[in-house]
Amino acid sequence: MNGYAELWSFVEKLLLLSHGQATVERGFSINKEVEMCNMNEDTIVSQRLICDYVRMCGGVVKVPLTKELLNECASARKQYRIFLEDERKKKEEKRG
Repeated sequence: MNGYAELWSFVEKLLLLSHGQATVERGFSINKEVEMCNMNEDTIVSQRLICDYVRMCGGVVKVPLTKELLNECASARKQYRIFLEDERKKKEEKRG
């Protein structure tokens, strides 16, 4: 092994390099799974945050259902309806 110290050092670096991009590539795979046509950037970021949190908790059934989370879920539909109404008003203003 003494005669191949330089070669061994090179092989170690080579092996480390190949594993260095695994996290980044996994992130691209997740982005591809959650991405749909005509998605807003905020939507993609939000979905990634949710996916990461669910993975961190150990799966969908292990996500803690706190009072705060339940309140946010209940108000999300109302906020979405307000957003749609605002978008509709903007389109009407542009037309007329």
